[in-house]
Amino acid sequence: METPNARSNRRAATLAGVFVELFDAHDHCLGQALYFDWPVATLPAPGETISLAATQAWTKRRQLAGRVRKRQFDVQQDDAGRPCVWVRIELEHIPYETPSRPRPQDKRRATGLLPEDVFSSN
Repeated sequence: METPNARSNRRAATLAGVFVELFDAHDHCLGQALYFDWPVATLPAPGETISLAATQAWTKRRQLAGRVRKRQFDVQQDDAGRPCVWVRIELEHIPYETPSRPRPQDKRRATGLLPEDVFSSN
């Protein structure tokens, strides 16, 4: 249980960084990212879905997207002795279903004319 002093330190602390991990349904880690500048004003609550840009050395830019399943806060002290907070967020991967592409229309009907209209036997 958190003590009142620790709770007040957490409120007064600055955000040092956010460590995000993405897990699949079998609890395997799919990706991790560390943010020193959190891109939004508030931290997501458990149950919310988020999508964040991440950079990988071998594939360049990617998205970490999922539902928040857990948050952890760790209050530490910076070099000057001021309280700072590190946050760990666990995301549960939400499978993305690729929408089926609409079938292209028959080229004969693309102009609105059927071949029998153009080549009539009259």
